[in-house]
Amino acid sequence: SPLIDEQGNFLDKYIESERENICDSIKSIINNPRAYASKRFWEIMYEGDDYSLPTNGTVELVNSITADELMKRYRELVKNSAYEVFYVGSKSHEEVEQIVKKLFESQSFGEIKDCKNPVSFAIDTKNIKRVTEEMKLSQGKLVIGFKSGINITCGKDFYAMLVLNEIYGASPVSKLF
Repeated sequence: SPLIDEQGNFLDKYIESERENICDSIKSIINNPRAYASKRFWEIMYEGDDYSLPTNGTVELVNSITADELMKRYRELVKNSAYEVFYVGSKSHEEVEQIVKKLFESQSFGEIKDCKNPVSFAIDTKNIKRVTEEMKLSQGKLVIGFKSGINITCGKDFYAMLVLNEIYGASPVSKLF
């Protein structure tokens, strides 16, 4: 039950406030060298894939969103998203189920849509990308990415990949640390 205006949209002052907060967050990433390096890594490594898009989007995209589009997307998400409820407490699961059902009984739900776009993890040894960006820092940042072709949910080499990540990853025992 979000706060809405007479036209059924989110209140403009809240939209503008959140727009400003998100844009400030996007712009401030340059001040965090580790986060900036990671952001640039995803943009470069997955260029052309949805996976390369920043979590908060871009300033241009955030500024282009209208109140109508925002409400339309909100309603679509409420209607077509999967919900998971986690409860910790002394009530039985039957009691909690009844409470949750009552909270959602006025909702009309549509068909849950899978919004995942496939990401290519194919190995490409012909197009190795090397990017160097210079900034005035006290300590350099190195980001290395490998498209191994290993499926993290069922790949037979998954555990070997975990060891590789520990050796060359961002852990304190990394050989690159």
